[in-house]
Amino acid sequence: MIPFKERVLALNESINECELNQCKHCGQTLNKNQVDFCCPGCRMVYSVLQDKGLDQYYTLKGELINEPVQLSHDEYDYLSTESFFEKWVKPAGDHCRLVLYVKGIQCAACVWLIERILEKNSCVVSHQLFMGTGKLELIFKRELNLQQLAVELAQVGYRVGLQESGEEEERRQKQRDIFRLGITGALTGNLMMLTLPL
Repeated sequence: MIPFKERVLALNESINECELNQCKHCGQTLNKNQVDFCCPGCRMVYSVLQDKGLDQYYTLKGELINEPVQLSHDEYDYLSTESFFEKWVKPAGDHCRLVLYVKGIQCAACVWLIERILEKNSCVVSHQLFMGTGKLELIFKRELNLQQLAVELAQVGYRVGLQESGEEEERRQKQRDIFRLGITGALTGNLMMLTLPL
């Protein structure tokens, strides 16, 4: 029989070994051949956060596991076109206003990271990010390079789009309707119980 102390030490070693076998950015389990990162995207995001002094993100995020990062950024070319500005960007006094949707937000640490990136951009006048929906309301100076901002957010794992998908909005509406129906049923049941003694 192995003494208790040796079993505890062996358990600690196996726990430390497991910790070493996780991606430093997303927390995914690594293969035997992988060291520190599961993909080049996670390596890049980790490097960007370190370079920009935003490594506090990992402390705030805790044990949440992120999705591994996808590296394609050319999907944001449309953000720098004049036709995009004419259709989607609205005037806001001397500045411009745009509503975007950010995909990939999982926790308060994600919100913190996105807000730090926006605050470091001198062309962003103000912003409001809603964690539940991913809705990002931007007030910015006309000289803001929206494509570059979207790529910067993509580099740390967040995809930017113009609006929620129709299916997602429909799902949210159904949830709201079911919630309202439940409240109505509960209130009606209580009313019926109050009228019984009369």
